[in-house]
Amino acid sequence: MIKSFLTFLLAILSLFTFANPDTWVQKTSLPAQPRAAAVGFALNGYGYVGTGLDSSGILLDDFWKYDPSNDSWSQVASFAGTARKNAVAFVTDTFAYVGTGTDNSGLTNDFYRYDGQNNTWIQIENLDSAGSVYPRRDASAFNIGNIGYVVGGYDGTSFYSNETWEYDGNRDTVWQEKTAFPLSGRRWATAFSAGGFGFVGMGYNFSQEYFHDFWRYDAASNTWTQMADYEGNKRAYGVSFVINGFAFVGTGFDGALKDDFYKYDLANNQWSAVASFGGQPTSAAVGFSISGKGYVFGGTDTAGYKNELWEYTPDNTAGIESNPNDAVLQIITAPNPATAVIKFENLHLSLNGNYKMKLFDSSGKLVLEKSLTNNDKTVSVERLTRGIYYYSLSQQDKRKDIVTGKVILQ
Repeated sequence: MIKSFLTFLLAILSLFTFANPDTWVQKTSLPAQPRAAAVGFALNGYGYVGTGLDSSGILLDDFWKYDPSNDSWSQVASFAGTARKNAVAFVTDTFAYVGTGTDNSGLTNDFYRYDGQNNTWIQIENLDSAGSVYPRRDASAFNIGNIGYVVGGYDGTSFYSNETWEYDGNRDTVWQEKTAFPLSGRRWATAFSAGGFGFVGMGYNFSQEYFHDFWRYDAASNTWTQMADYEGNKRAYGVSFVINGFAFVGTGFDGALKDDFYKYDLANNQWSAVASFGGQPTSAAVGFSISGKGYVFGGTDTAGYKNELWEYTPDNTAGIESNPNDAVLQIITAPNPATAVIKFENLHLSLNGNYKMKLFDSSGKLVLEKSLTNNDKTVSVERLTRGIYYYSLSQQDKRKDIVTGKVILQ
């Protein structure tokens, strides 16, 4: 029993240990047509890509699942709607949702829900179910918990859309219009969710301007707040993924193809450069994250459309800026793997130094927050889904991460 457990643990840890930090590695290419303007998402520990446009100008409806444990692809059920490009996708706790885009008849507004456990698609309410809403392509999408959001896009009108639409996966009801994106409409923006918020930025407007601004959407107050501008050039068609609460955004097009990448620190509202994309400068790719790694698939570069998959390993080194008596570099979480509770065994706190613990799932979504003190260093995780999680510890008065790490729930 002990031997089999150790074998299992070593197999899990090998996915994260034997890669240099802040580096890109090319993985197995998709065994299907190279494509751009596809959709991609992570669900239940797997990556999925599908739809898009191939190099012959043919619209696609096939879908493929990537298994990072053995670096392999397998074909899954084809998209239930028409073949299309420039659709959007978002993921809730259980399902993935794909919709809008353009097919051979023009702009679309239909949406479909994918069940990864049963490999099935069902149609849900069209985006216009709450009223008169134009179909669209080139929109952006994110989720906050079990609620998905679609923002902007080209809707066939004289100006691009700046609408924000909400779909509640818990209720499976009609779409509801929320506060519009604060500026004029835009297409090809980049979106992600982290820390319980949605983020939308960059993109291209009707006046043919590129942008590098970023805005945060707070679902609780239904408000948008401008955040720090993206550190790189203004651009459209970039990709993003979230790892351990940090967002990574890069590639795209600003009149030229791009390969630079930047990390966004939510707590400090700061961008910093990381390793450039491992492939050629690329546009119209898709991004997702699985178990602490980021992935970028497909798109187009100077050689044409691509079916390449690249894996990014972040640098999780955390500097300690606090007094050594307040915290130690190597935090021991016990037990690890855990079942019901996690205890931060050797976290030393000053008399007035409380810490905030944040726990993120493998997609980077914040699932738990708790204040830790000398008298309470234990976190209950019994109700969480089994899998790999990442924690960060920050001083509550400084709001700066001092330690990050990984824990397995089984």
